[in-house]
Amino acid sequence: MAVQQGMSASAQAALRLRRLLAKQTQEVKEMEVELQDREAERLHLLQLLKYKEQILQQESFATERLRAALYSAKGCKQYYLMLCVLRSWRDATLRANSRRGLAQAKEQGVEVVLRHACGALAMGLRQLVNRRIADAMHELWLHAAAKRLQSPQEPNPAYCIASSDMFAGQVIDSDWALQSEEPYKLDEVAEYEALVARLHSELRWERSRREACDKALETLRGSYSLLLSRASAQKNILKV
Repeated sequence: MAVQQGMSASAQAALRLRRLLAKQTQEVKEMEVELQDREAERLHLLQLLKYKEQILQQESFATERLRAALYSAKGCKQYYLMLCVLRSWRDATLRANSRRGLAQAKEQGVEVVLRHACGALAMGLRQLVNRRIADAMHELWLHAAAKRLQSPQEPNPAYCIASSDMFAGQVIDSDWALQSEEPYKLDEVAEYEALVARLHSELRWERSRREACDKALETLRGSYSLLLSRASAQKNILKV
C-alpha cells in the first residue's frame, strides 16, 4: 500500500510537473510570440525613427541651404547697395566736375573775348591816333618846307639903318620891296594859323575820342571784373 501510495504520489508529482512544464512551455511560447511582436514593433519603430531622422537631416540641410542663401542675399544686397551708392557718388562727382569745367570754359571764353576786344580796341585807337598824328606832322612838315621854299630871304633892318647916305636909294628900294611882300606874308601867316587851329581842333577831337575810348575800356574792365566775381561766386557755390 505504501508502495502504491508512493507511486501514486510520484505519479501525481510527475503529472503536476508535466502540467507545470506544459503550462510554462505554453507561457514561454506566448512570451516568444509576444517577444516577436515586440521585436517587430521595435523594428518598425526603428524604421520610423530612421525615416524621421532622414527627414530631420534633410530639413536641417534645407535649413542650412536657406540660411546660406539668406546670408548670400544679405551680402549681395549690401554689395549692390554700396555699388549703387558709389555709382551715384561718381555720377554726382562727374556732374559737378562737368559743371565746374563748363563754368571755367565760359569764364575763359569771356576772358579771352574781353581781352581780345580790349586789345583790338586799344590797337585800333593807337593806330588811329598814330595815323592822325603822323598825318598832322607830315602836313606841318610839308607846309614848313613849302614856306621855306616859297618865302624870299628877309633883309637885315640893322644893316639898312647903319648904312651910309650913299646907300639911301638902296634902302628905299628895299623898304618898297618889304612893303610889297607884306600882304603875301600875311596871307601865309593866316593860312598857317588856320592850319594850326585845324590841327589843334583835330588833336582835341582825338583827345576827346581817346578819353571816350578809355572810359569804354574802364567800363569793359568793370564788367569783366563783375563777371569774374560772379564766376568765382558760382565756383564757390559749386565747391560747397
